[in-house]
Amino acid sequence: MNLFLTFFLLLYQLAFGLRNRQITLQHGKILGGSMTDTVNVYLRGNAHDYDNWAENLGAGPGWSAQAVLPYFLRTENNTDPAVVAAAPAYVHSTSGPLKVSTVPNPDPITTKWLNAVVGMGWPKADFADLYHQYGISLPQTTQSPNNWTRETTATVFIEPVLGTRTNLHLLLNAHVTRILFNNNNGNQNPGFPMMTNLRATGVEFSRPDGTLTTVRARREVILSAGSLNSPQILMLSGVGPRDHLSSLGIPVLADLPVGSTLYDHPKVPLDFTVNNASDITLTDDVFGALNIPNLYQFYRYAAGPLARKAITYTYLATGVNGDRAWPDAISYQQISQPDPNMDRQVAGYDQSRADQWREYFGQWAKTNNHIWLSVLLFRPRSSGSVRLASRNPYDAPLVDPAVFSRRQDLEAIVRAMAILFRQTETPVGRQLYSYSGLPVP
Repeated sequence: MNLFLTFFLLLYQLAFGLRNRQITLQHGKILGGSMTDTVNVYLRGNAHDYDNWAENLGAGPGWSAQAVLPYFLRTENNTDPAVVAAAPAYVHSTSGPLKVSTVPNPDPITTKWLNAVVGMGWPKADFADLYHQYGISLPQTTQSPNNWTRETTATVFIEPVLGTRTNLHLLLNAHVTRILFNNNNGNQNPGFPMMTNLRATGVEFSRPDGTLTTVRARREVILSAGSLNSPQILMLSGVGPRDHLSSLGIPVLADLPVGSTLYDHPKVPLDFTVNNASDITLTDDVFGALNIPNLYQFYRYAAGPLARKAITYTYLATGVNGDRAWPDAISYQQISQPDPNMDRQVAGYDQSRADQWREYFGQWAKTNNHIWLSVLLFRPRSSGSVRLASRNPYDAPLVDPAVFSRRQDLEAIVRAMAILFRQTETPVGRQLYSYSGLPVP
């Protein structure tokens, strides 16, 4: 059996392991957005990404790599002098409000894997460098070095100025229902050529008690509701595909392909067992970690297991979408233990095989040696869609990620998986990990 077919069958098994072939799409409806709910590593995009947006995708010169770099530098406060000194002058800043820190005491398996991959000939990388990202790193995090708490757009840019600026008002638990335009009568701007006449003038939203409120804008309206809710709000406001909006009785203000090019990043998590369990001291294992001694160590001394960041990243070039100057995939090591409640652990999986999944995850249920070595695509070619379920703004949108609908993405993820498996099948890789396979044929 050739390599491509082997990994295709693995992907097939993973997809059918999910209940009704559905996946969970998480997004941060919280102050600070998704930055409040992620692993808070400090990464930047690749220079080629920004230049491609600016030159080929219509974003304009303000989105080029050279145009966005000053804003990264204005916001960053890197607290590790060694990292700053080792990087080119244009990479890091120490004067911004967002604290960026180096993990002080990572899990042993994390540094062992990093050293093993470097020993295989991979370069160490600084993922804040827009121009040189190919390689492996234990990335820095957006956490305060003083108490190791999370830094987010909310804690850094909003909370410090609340109550001090008359032009800033914060309302929690509000729900935007539509954007108001200078022409909200419908059908008077029937298509793209007429869009120049359309101007956002305000926002309608509901307060926590359900009261609808209208706010008018003097200068501009900025829509920043994420890749799923931004198109939803636009379509509810009359900006989107004519046929779709008309089918729901929404007056069309601008006939545009809103929600028609959703690019998601498919990920394949692979379960491995760490051969030496003592290499893991703690982890993202929230089931065993959130106890009084660990919480005290963390909040009192910024120490203990909860202060560790159990993750490494390796930026890959699969050869499908360019070369090492523009990596197109990532593999990462993340320590995380299954839920000891097996019913809860397997709830999202195909229930016709629930007993097999319980047995599979049960091998780690009373141990502390489970780890994910996963691969993810940076630049997928498969394009999905976001559509309205109804004209009710409180209904979740209909999302079809259409992952792997383009063969190039399947080929890229297979190559990324092959790179990862080649790393784990080296002598030093076998000393660290054992691949656990899948429970179903």
